[in-house]
Amino acid sequence: MLEFLVERMGFTVFGIEANWPESLAINDYVLNGNGDPAEALAGLYFWTWNTKEVLDMIQWMRRKLFRVQTGRRREEGGTA
Repeated sequence: MLEFLVERMGFTVFGIEANWPESLAINDYVLNGNGDPAEALAGLYFWTWNTKEVLDMIQWMRRKLFRVQTGRRREEGGTA
């Protein structure tokens, strides 16, 4: 679903319910390739997100460099 929304519908924002400071590690991985995505995901302290499927999604976002054709960057962010 996320791939469809990004690639076909032009969505540029992804939000996840998580602690803001801990979610920054995922954002840094997606945008800059820094860190270990599995460790960043485990650091969210939300067991519901700590799954292979969510890890695969984070890695997909990184592979795509999570950019749109215009070059605008997308950012993932947590909500408190």
